[in-house]
Amino acid sequence: MARALAMVAAAAAGALSASADDSLVRPAGPGAPAAWGVRGGIRFGVWPTDVSGGPGSGGPRGLIRVGYPVTEGDVVSLINFIAIEPIVAGQAHRSFSELEPSTTDGQPGKAIHAGPPPGAEWAPEAGGGPYPGHVERLPGGASRLTVRLDVERFTSGAHVYLLASVSTDRPDELELRAFTQTDSPELAACVLTATMGNLERLRELHLATGVVRARDLYPNLEGDGFGPHHSYGLHALLRGADGGPMVAATTDEDEPSRVHPAPELPWLWHYPGRKLTQYWRKAPGEYDDTLRAQVNARRVYWASRLPIPGGVAFENFELVERFVPGRASVFGLTPRAPCELYAAAEQRTRRETP
Repeated sequence: MARALAMVAAAAAGALSASADDSLVRPAGPGAPAAWGVRGGIRFGVWPTDVSGGPGSGGPRGLIRVGYPVTEGDVVSLINFIAIEPIVAGQAHRSFSELEPSTTDGQPGKAIHAGPPPGAEWAPEAGGGPYPGHVERLPGGASRLTVRLDVERFTSGAHVYLLASVSTDRPDELELRAFTQTDSPELAACVLTATMGNLERLRELHLATGVVRARDLYPNLEGDGFGPHHSYGLHALLRGADGGPMVAATTDEDEPSRVHPAPELPWLWHYPGRKLTQYWRKAPGEYDDTLRAQVNARRVYWASRLPIPGGVAFENFELVERFVPGRASVFGLTPRAPCELYAAAEQRTRRETP
């Protein structure tokens, strides 16, 4: 926790342009989109921001937008959303940041506000504008940017905030650490779930035991709802280069951008660029033996009856574990194949408790 909170303030430069060292993308000043990231790499934002920097809200409230450059010219496109879904200890109910009404207006989606991490100071500019992020220089010379994301209190009483960080030495990754506010009840879990696997039509889940395909898990899925969750414990997860567990998901299409789910509306549910590997990972010391990977699936796109071309695909893609404040989970996007991400010596099933 101390490492996550020990930040040094740095000046911002340019609304959604590179910071002074030309490596971090930060908002600055009134009217700037609430989005942060690494130039040429991952970018994240909160409502009402389009993570690509364009007009509009960029999707539902209550979700962290995650983007990545998948087209020519390093133009960032929305790739997935991450929802915050806490479970209060002793309860079975799982709260949904995207769907639960806000107390501000009664509409779906909890409000998420960006600000400085604990112990940091920030004096907003006259006229407002998003928090630019705290930047520190890491020992190896890389820059690390951190933003605190305060999530509106849930009806269960759960009240959490996240520390979201990106680093120039890991430009493809977003690190997320969840904490409880002082008025929150104890949590059993705080699930951070990537909610929009259907956009890229993720159908292959890469595990230590091999590749699991959506069509095999959900051969008879009907209707317009979600298929049931399938979970995979620590022993089934791959190991990253640092020895920590990881799980990856990919589409089974070589060129997903060539598919237009609704030809009469070419923008609708269209994945815009090159194929990516989407993954979750945990560093050594940031997990225990309660950790598991989990997916569900759909045969039609969310809030519609539009069939997903090629059949059923994974929608939610997540890690679930016992809640420990400040534990880091890392979500990544990369054009590299999954086999390039994990350690060859760890491609076998085993059980290990760190």
